[in-house]
Amino acid sequence: MLIAVRLTPADLYAAVHEIIRMAYPGTRLTLDPEQWDSADIHFLLELSGQNSLWQLDGMIDSNGLTTSKSASFRLAEDDPGTMQKSLNINIKVFCLQLLREHLGRKISSYGILTGVRPVKIIHRWLDQGCSRQQIVDKLHNTFLVDKTKGQLLAEVAENNRSYLPVMPERGRYVSIYIGIPYCPTRCYYCSFPGAVLTNYENDLRPFIDHLLREMNEIGDYINEAGFKVHTIYIGGGTPTVLNLRDLELVLALLEKKFALGKAEEVTVEAGRPDTLSQDKLQLFKDAGVTRICINPQTMKDSTLTLIGRRHTKQQVIQAADFVRQAGIRHLNMDLIVGLPNETETDHLDSLEQVLQLKPDNITVHTMALKRGSPMVLDGGLVMPARQTEAIEGSLAKIYQRLKQVNYLPYYLYRQKNMQANSENIGYSLTGSFCIYNIQMIEERQTIIGMGGGAGSKFVNWQEGTVTGFYNPKNPQAYCADLERLVQRKVDNLRALN
Repeated sequence: MLIAVRLTPADLYAAVHEIIRMAYPGTRLTLDPEQWDSADIHFLLELSGQNSLWQLDGMIDSNGLTTSKSASFRLAEDDPGTMQKSLNINIKVFCLQLLREHLGRKISSYGILTGVRPVKIIHRWLDQGCSRQQIVDKLHNTFLVDKTKGQLLAEVAENNRSYLPVMPERGRYVSIYIGIPYCPTRCYYCSFPGAVLTNYENDLRPFIDHLLREMNEIGDYINEAGFKVHTIYIGGGTPTVLNLRDLELVLALLEKKFALGKAEEVTVEAGRPDTLSQDKLQLFKDAGVTRICINPQTMKDSTLTLIGRRHTKQQVIQAADFVRQAGIRHLNMDLIVGLPNETETDHLDSLEQVLQLKPDNITVHTMALKRGSPMVLDGGLVMPARQTEAIEGSLAKIYQRLKQVNYLPYYLYRQKNMQANSENIGYSLTGSFCIYNIQMIEERQTIIGMGGGAGSKFVNWQEGTVTGFYNPKNPQAYCADLERLVQRKVDNLRALN
């Protein structure tokens, strides 16, 4: 489906294109006037005015139905930056209201918020002394966020706020992420095909050598500069595809250079239970790992087969039992709502089976339709409205069930092309919050990522800025560019001093 967009001025595109894509997922937008007549949908928006008084006029035409709307508004003539921000908000609100009128539905319970980290807004308002009710009202009145979502965002912020860094230590503590971008198979919904493990020696050996080199060089600078490591997260991919010897090398270097044993929290992703063994878990326990993630995504065997996982729900149960036997303090388990052919009954049944394993954390993801994944290439990007309603219903019931058994929502983030324009939420029992996840999502602590696809975030408290970049996901590209990547991180760390 093609949407022809005509905008006056043309730079309105930056403000409105994500709002249009929310309403019409999977469609293509064009600004080419020569494609206007051949398009399935026509969208017209014109902004006029200056200084404090502005006018918006819009029109949508599709399948013979035309909706038109006009609105005028005033802006305070103070700081130019603040005025431009307010102008963009008004444009987005107008665009969403026009789309809602045309389609006869709300489109997104998050209103015009399209960013990954909506809870950051809440923390800024809490810093200013706003109450929960003021926050919910501001989200609703300014951004058109549903009040139920506003309450959820405020609750998440209140739950994780005590874990955010405070003066004087906030600038001296960092967290570490180690990225192992290999998996046993490629999942149906995954967009990255480059690191499926086929030959251990050929695939992993060069990568591990380069990872250890990066850890050595970054570790030397961290110690020289006097930074202290707060948390460590070993993720992927699936880090537990590494054999015992290579896991020992990584953990030993984390202890030597990053004081693993003194970190407040050390997490290992063991997303595929078929890559986990009692020997590996004993190694983790002895090294000082405090948290293990086992991610079944669903407890329905037919779905596991469909999405390309090699494990069964029985292996999930066995792996969780191994974690408890090893005596590792915290167990996290992930579920995905919106997998192919699953219903609300399936979602709730998977949740109940996971609850029987008594994990400390449960992360509930909403399926994100990633371009380039087999699922999307097979036609999975466009989703009927009834499926949106079903997913919203499942998420609401999951939230209520977890609340009933004393799990608290403590971190939240969003992704592009999420079904139902929803979110991913981490739930936890009191006292078991994953501190790394909070620091990564709220962006109030520097995160140093090493390895394939690892993200780094450099938080400059004096300037109030966050600078981020990612290592290449492709292991070969990562190895080839390692020297530049290390130098860039060291330069960013020096700037914090």
